[in-house]
Amino acid sequence: EGFGSRRKPSDDCTLLLYPNPAGEELQVYFTGPAGDEHHFRILDAQGREWRRFATRLPEVTLLVEVGELPGGVYFLQYLRDGRAVRVERFVKR
Repeated sequence: EGFGSRRKPSDDCTLLLYPNPAGEELQVYFTGPAGDEHHFRILDAQGREWRRFATRLPEVTLLVEVGELPGGVYFLQYLRDGRAVRVERFVKR
């Protein structure tokens, strides 16, 4: 990295969602810094929060139940200090 460059908080994590579009379940593959608690939330296109969850594992595939969500576009946010540092879009069938 060049002089004065800074790593963004999202640079040290991976966030993959599948299948997309999702049916009853969404698989969330995540890698992040060890030792931290990792927080996530699902928002709809209007910004309403539908779900929150967390893990302490630095590498994990989580199965998230999304069957009750109405069909549409959603955003899974990875939060650090209460702020979204990574966002991935998915569609619920």
